[in-house]
Amino acid sequence: MEIRLERDAEVFSRQLSMPSGLYRRIRHQLKRQSERCVFIPVRSLQYLAVIDEQEVVFVDGMIRTRIQIAWRRFHPQSCQNVGDPIPYRECHYAPDLKELALRLPGEFSSALALYESRNTIPGADAARIIPLIVPRHDD
Repeated sequence: MEIRLERDAEVFSRQLSMPSGLYRRIRHQLKRQSERCVFIPVRSLQYLAVIDEQEVVFVDGMIRTRIQIAWRRFHPQSCQNVGDPIPYRECHYAPDLKELALRLPGEFSSALALYESRNTIPGADAARIIPLIVPRHDD
C-alpha cells in the first residue's frame, strides 16, 4: 500500500522531550513490522499517526494527504541514562494546532497501547529464563 503525504511550510516548531518508554514502544512497533512504516489510528482525535524511521507524523482524518504535526529529529543518543526523556522536535504545518499538540502525546500513547494489544501474539515477546547448569568436576 502506498500513501503519499504532503506537508506545507513549517508554521511553528519547538524542542520537546518524550518519556523513554513511549519512544521505545514506537521503535519496537516499527521493528516488528515488515513494512517501512506503521499506521496507528488515533480515533479519539480522528487522526492517523504514521511511524517511520525518521519521524512520527499526524494526519487529520478530514485532510488525509496533509501532515499537520510531525515529531522529528529524535536524539536518544544524547541521553545519559536509559530512562532519560528523549529529545525531539515537534513541527506544526498548519496554524492553530497548539491545543491538539498538547493532547497528542497522551492520546497517541493510548492509541499505541490499543494497537499493541491487538497486534501482539500472546507469549511471542515473553522472555524465558533457562537455568544454566554447570557440571561439577570433583577432583
